[in-house]
Amino acid sequence: MIELEDASMGLSSNSTVGSGHRRSKTFGFNAGVEATHSPALLKKKHALAQSVDLQNRRSTWNPLSSLFQPSTTDLPVMMEDTTENLLEILESDALIEEIVAGLVEKLNVPLPNFDMPRHAHEILFPAHMIGQCIIRMHRSGLSTRINKLMSEVLPAVRDSALRAEGDFIFAFWFSNVSELLIILSTNNAEESNPKPKENEDLPRPRNAISNAVKGLSMLLAEIMALWLESLQNRLSKIAIPAIVENQSLPGFVSSDTGFFNKIIKQVQNHIPIDHALNFFAILTKTLTYYFVDKKVTQHLVEYLLSFIATLSFNHVIIRKNFCSWKRGVQIQYNITLLEEWCADQEIEQKSLELEKLKQAAKLLKLPKTNPQELHSIYDICDLLNPGQIQKFLSIYHTTEYENPVPPEIIEKVARRAAFTEKADVIFLDPLPNHIALDYHQHFCQKNAEIERFVPSQFNLPRLNFVVHTRN
Repeated sequence: MIELEDASMGLSSNSTVGSGHRRSKTFGFNAGVEATHSPALLKKKHALAQSVDLQNRRSTWNPLSSLFQPSTTDLPVMMEDTTENLLEILESDALIEEIVAGLVEKLNVPLPNFDMPRHAHEILFPAHMIGQCIIRMHRSGLSTRINKLMSEVLPAVRDSALRAEGDFIFAFWFSNVSELLIILSTNNAEESNPKPKENEDLPRPRNAISNAVKGLSMLLAEIMALWLESLQNRLSKIAIPAIVENQSLPGFVSSDTGFFNKIIKQVQNHIPIDHALNFFAILTKTLTYYFVDKKVTQHLVEYLLSFIATLSFNHVIIRKNFCSWKRGVQIQYNITLLEEWCADQEIEQKSLELEKLKQAAKLLKLPKTNPQELHSIYDICDLLNPGQIQKFLSIYHTTEYENPVPPEIIEKVARRAAFTEKADVIFLDPLPNHIALDYHQHFCQKNAEIERFVPSQFNLPRLNFVVHTRN
């Protein structure tokens, strides 16, 4: 037996996979056998073997599974793939129970492992299975069943997001809801409105699909709001220590003096900027693992950058011991590391709040010795209003080698700020609890093809019949 050691997979050193003899043949570890083949063929064999091994290891430590056990009533009728059997199943409450309980409420959301990425169908299978059922209901003119199904699925997914204890659960459901939205939008655009059954008294199936699409768009906004709240709670604990208080650039370390500053320094959390970078790195890897839309990733990262910039800006502008030249150098250095990370990830950074924080750091570094230098301050810090500039200069903390800001500069800045005093807001406004993206418009422009995939560990006979029937 062959031993595996991989802490990230949660496997012990005693874990085994397959037999040694089989692995020797499959992976080409026998030197005598390898010598008889060309390098290109051996490379292809190794790649294939690694793919098979990855699949086996992944299914061993993190299988796709559900705790739901279906009702066995009337199961034999599904042995025959007929239109009558399909309609009977589509109209049964047992099918909806399998979907709601089996695919949502009792689903074991697959855990992320960045060393063993999954295929899209292994993450998005709930969306494709539910989408297949809705499309078949749509083609059969069962608008009431579509409405009933969505009225139970949407709250179930919402409850799962409410109970989420990790980014991976938010990412999983956000991806599946958005994928289902794309599937239904594609189907609604391609197919004509079928004739409803004679006993149908609710809106036609095409209208039921449209209502489902609107409900999914609203659910995406709700999931994102819950997700942002969770991210903000965690990020708020590291933002100020990592961005404002951290002094990782050698040679420019500020030694705060005074009794109050010493007390503050004792209770500060010493969190390096690497913690913030790691936070973003793990988040983006999670988004990629669960196939979250790239544009959503862009907006989400931009939102979080704006969030930490707002916290940092509002903290600096009221802390005299942080308004110094050396602190300005350190804050700008930390911002630069964030921007470089975004560039490495090919994430376009457009955060207005981060630009304002950057200008505040530049303001602390700019010369302030004579009135003529005020023109440069206002030109370079054009995103800051006169009230904010006045506030920073009024609490600017000079070091031992600096001259104090001349009184005439303070007076000139105060006179300029007086003209806009009523309109100027010193603090940056809190961010709304949503990203700047219209989910309905964005996802309805995309196309998706149905994947007929049901995880082998799932005991969902009715749903499996609907997914795989050719009628």
